[in-house]
Amino acid sequence: MTLRSITLSALFAIISVVPTVQGGVLALFEDGTLAAGNGSTAADKNLAGSVTGLQTVPNLTTTLSRTLFSARDSFNGTISETGSNWLAFAMTSVPTLPAAGTAYIEITLASSSGYVLDLDEITFDWQVANNTNATAINFSCAVFVDFHDGNGFVKIGNILTNSALKSGSTAGFGTLQRTNTFTVTEGNTDLFNATVRIAMAASATDSGYAQFFQNIKITGSTRVSDKPHPNDNGSIKLADGGAWTWFNDPRALFHNGTLYVGYVRISDGASCVNACNVESGSYDTVVASTIKQKDDHNNPGLLPLSDGRLMAFLSRHGPDNYIEYHVSTSTTPTTMSDWGTAKNLTNLYQVSYQNPFQLSAENGRIYNFMRSTGWNPCMSISDDLGQTWQTSQHFISASGKRPYVKYASNYKDRIDVLYTDGHPRDVTNSLYHFYLKGGKIYKTDGTSLKTVSDDTVERTVSNLPVLHDSGERGSVIYQYNTASTTDYDDHIPSGRAWCWDMVYDKSGNPVCVFTVRTGPGDRIDGWVNNRIFYYYARYDSATKQWKKRFIAQAGRALYRNEGDYAGGITLDPNNPNVVYISTNAAAPFSLSNVTDVTLNTNERYEIYRGVISNEETLDFAWSPITHDSTKDNLRPYVPRNSPYARSLVYFSGTYTSYTSWSAEVRGIFENKKVAYNDWAAHNGLGSFDASPDADPNHDGIDNLTAYAFDLPPLGALTETELARLPQIVRQNDNTLRFEFSQNALLTDIFYEVETSVDLKTWELTSSEIISQDDNIERHGVAINENEPRRFYRVRITQ
Repeated sequence: MTLRSITLSALFAIISVVPTVQGGVLALFEDGTLAAGNGSTAADKNLAGSVTGLQTVPNLTTTLSRTLFSARDSFNGTISETGSNWLAFAMTSVPTLPAAGTAYIEITLASSSGYVLDLDEITFDWQVANNTNATAINFSCAVFVDFHDGNGFVKIGNILTNSALKSGSTAGFGTLQRTNTFTVTEGNTDLFNATVRIAMAASATDSGYAQFFQNIKITGSTRVSDKPHPNDNGSIKLADGGAWTWFNDPRALFHNGTLYVGYVRISDGASCVNACNVESGSYDTVVASTIKQKDDHNNPGLLPLSDGRLMAFLSRHGPDNYIEYHVSTSTTPTTMSDWGTAKNLTNLYQVSYQNPFQLSAENGRIYNFMRSTGWNPCMSISDDLGQTWQTSQHFISASGKRPYVKYASNYKDRIDVLYTDGHPRDVTNSLYHFYLKGGKIYKTDGTSLKTVSDDTVERTVSNLPVLHDSGERGSVIYQYNTASTTDYDDHIPSGRAWCWDMVYDKSGNPVCVFTVRTGPGDRIDGWVNNRIFYYYARYDSATKQWKKRFIAQAGRALYRNEGDYAGGITLDPNNPNVVYISTNAAAPFSLSNVTDVTLNTNERYEIYRGVISNEETLDFAWSPITHDSTKDNLRPYVPRNSPYARSLVYFSGTYTSYTSWSAEVRGIFENKKVAYNDWAAHNGLGSFDASPDADPNHDGIDNLTAYAFDLPPLGALTETELARLPQIVRQNDNTLRFEFSQNALLTDIFYEVETSVDLKTWELTSSEIISQDDNIERHGVAINENEPRRFYRVRITQ
């Protein structure tokens, strides 16, 4: 079996689910809860309202919309709800209606993950009446039902076609009224989503008729699906009722083969950790806090310890002067009994936001960063795996402000800090970076900013905080600027920055993503027109400069009281050339406009994956992760230490505020990474011929090289397979380049390019990434044809 076959089978294994069958009434509308509108405005084309009494079938959501006329100019009238709970389309003037002018109601049904719909019947009452005119009127009407099966609308029945309704010569009342029931036939189609359209098309020679619908009922059931749900986008559920903020990290990580995800549970406000088996799609809650608050700011920060155990740090959003932390008693804590009793770390001030790290080069010292003193960044230190703690220290001081911070660490000897002046609602934010290493704080370029430790055996940290107000600041990544410009890579006029994520590139340089928001910062009036923009920045150690780019439109904030709450942006720590964003912008990758950014239909937030397509310009190629969603998909995050080439968690649902949401945590895990021994076993190599330097098919390519370039170790190679080997390629400009492909799924080898002039002495040379396609990076080295002859090779080592 080839490497690609292995990863594909792993993908299919994780999306199977075994829920139960449910049945009952799918949709019922009786109370006319939609607000009245005026048909003369475009806003009335789609009037959506609440639908009551519908959620009688588990694993189903329903929405109701009513569209008056897609041919807007053909109608002039009003809409009203009558006292008898009819949906009434009362027209004051009646032109001859084209087919496009049909008035209709739509009910959209969406099954949850792992389920499909089995619809049975559609029943409703309807009425057409000439009720206002004293003169004779000739009227014809067609009433029909359409059913959308995922591939387009299919007409499933006509109630009435071209039936004349005559009122007589007096101020009389002519009425056609009927209750109709339709049977829905779906064939063998697995129906994940469906739309029922009840429509009425009419024409008349005079004004004065009305159309009514009432008592709409759809019956059927949901059942288990044996196919991936299209709205899941290959994702699996990891937790119910969960959400998080982005200032507690790591909020998800793999540890000894298990995924651990931290979140806040809306049902009771507990801060939780779930242990998830992504292969089977199963999960269990293994940590639930004793302190509770329905607030997404309280998700845990997770820490894998050097002895193989796990820690989870959590606190409420401000009211307490202590942290609750949990330490597992097992290296594979998959049940609640695998965790010890909760402990409290008392602080002098109120605390929020937990970010723990352990540094191996400092004898396993644990740093936990939080917000505390004066709502400023602070830290606590433990040198005995959390048994005891030094007194919490003020880390960054900004009087009267609240710097927001993102942290990253190599878990060896360095902790990086990405921070703002304050909250973007309150401060004209810029964005800064420094790092802590060996008892000193450095700017990005290595310039010393502050010594904080005496470097004695006790390694007492002193000489803190960093005095931001006095000019002790890290390197500037984004500078707030009011100047007019069209160079949005530099800045957006009056745009305020907020940090979101930070990781390291392969050389250990920091890479970060952040948002910039324009518009008023007030909680109410500014929200409607505010827009948010996504940025990517990486440090270039050669030029000693931060290189940043405006990469995508974030759209509008999640809700009006928090104008800076974007859908979310995150980096892949295994490949910092990859970002994930959540946006509700209609054209998120149109970057020339920052003043008139339109939003998606229903302002829905969808997730996209971006991969750098040009290292020099930092251009991105984008692909959708979610699409055509019935719910918002928010705050994506890539779990740390993931064994998958593509790994993502996010929450999906309705987010009303940071204290109110209805969502579930979901994850996508594709292309599991493969070690050499697994590859050898899958390819049928026995102990005699499975060593890396063996060549069982005697083609001159040893096993390790075959593993590196995805070649079969047994049998003859095809021309396609031979093309995967390193080769000299002539470019369109007639220059030469040495190229080879590097497989990101392989966990235990290194690719190095070497060059020689005599085939005796070889030296390393650097290559650049030419292109990326998911797991495969195409690397190249430019060849100067004017130089003496050179030789190139790729050295594969374990």
